[in-house]
Amino acid sequence: MAAVVSVEEAGRLAAGWRAQASAWSSPTAASTSCTWGHVRYLQAARALGDALVVGLNSDASVRRLKGPGRPVMPAVERAELLAAVSGVDAVVVFEEDSADALIERLRPDVARQGHDYTSRASGARDGGGGRGTWHRGRPKSTR
Repeated sequence: MAAVVSVEEAGRLAAGWRAQASAWSSPTAASTSCTWGHVRYLQAARALGDALVVGLNSDASVRRLKGPGRPVMPAVERAELLAAVSGVDAVVVFEEDSADALIERLRPDVARQGHDYTSRASGARDGGGGRGTWHRGRPKSTR
């Protein structure tokens, strides 16, 4: 099972992978539950690199984004569930409403986002062989 790590630890992991010239991807999720669609999404993201770090919105962030009564499942449980998915190397819970700061800090080769995500940041690292941001298609949503 993968580790649930702090933003700081995720940064250290990312630096190590960059030093080894490993390609890696980092999808993010504001999902309030986990479905088979999320597992497929993570498997596709993992296929893009040698390692996979999943960024997960905190409970407060999900509440701000999706409204009262959300999340359906608390972040600690969502993180543990995602960490148990084969191919996930680490899960990091972030407090911001967007993953922009996390993506800028981690600088993944590929930053994979949901269909409804719009980024203000350039996302994946430029000039380092990065492949940019890839948005997935329409999911089975928990909206």
